[in-house]
Amino acid sequence: MRCRWLRFLFWIVSGWLYPVLGQAQASNHEKPGKATVGAAEASWPSFQSDDHLQPSIGYLVGPAYAAGYYPKLREVLYVGLSDSPTARVVVQPSFAPEYVVSLDQQAAAYYLTYQVCQTSLWNTLAHKGTSVAITTKKVAVSPALATAIAQVFNVAIAQTKYPGPIRRLVFDGTRFTFSTFQPGLGLQGGDTYSPPVGTHMGALVALVEQLRQLVVMPNDQAVVTDLVQGAERLTTELKKR
Repeated sequence: MRCRWLRFLFWIVSGWLYPVLGQAQASNHEKPGKATVGAAEASWPSFQSDDHLQPSIGYLVGPAYAAGYYPKLREVLYVGLSDSPTARVVVQPSFAPEYVVSLDQQAAAYYLTYQVCQTSLWNTLAHKGTSVAITTKKVAVSPALATAIAQVFNVAIAQTKYPGPIRRLVFDGTRFTFSTFQPGLGLQGGDTYSPPVGTHMGALVALVEQLRQLVVMPNDQAVVTDLVQGAERLTTELKKR
């Protein structure tokens, strides 16, 4: 009981302190913050850093509570996908099923794949389940679109760095894990957590939603045009930093 009161006091103090520092913003996707974990953990905060990707959680350096979750998430979502993605993002909402949007090259063609868990894998494992089914949609995309998306992902990932000592307090939200494969460099990646609108990472996440829309409406040329222009514009802005 004392621990819960200390956490409650921490939330109150943090809610006052971080806005004063100019760093507070409510959003997060730290998995222990999910309601399914229990009331005592339901809103345990994490921290969001500056406007750049952070190093992705690894199996050996990640938190113990996720030791079984991340290998299973990869096993479920990566079915049928290449080990060398042109551009890929795994999305983990706090209260919705996880999904992946993956751009992969096959011979001279590019394909965009959207795979989504039919139920939340996190919740399934929390209730002693072992796996979930996925729904898959796949469409061909133009080399121009593939190039634009790959470039912006590569530039954003190249700027990945650990957060500074002052970070904004974040609660339940969504984790986005970006990855690409580049010859000579191999697989690289970085994470962001529900980035604010109007930031570079917010713009990167907006591209992810447009990619998902494109899989659902592959013949919507307006979405394609917006994606290419948005990706090129963000790439230019990121390179200026």
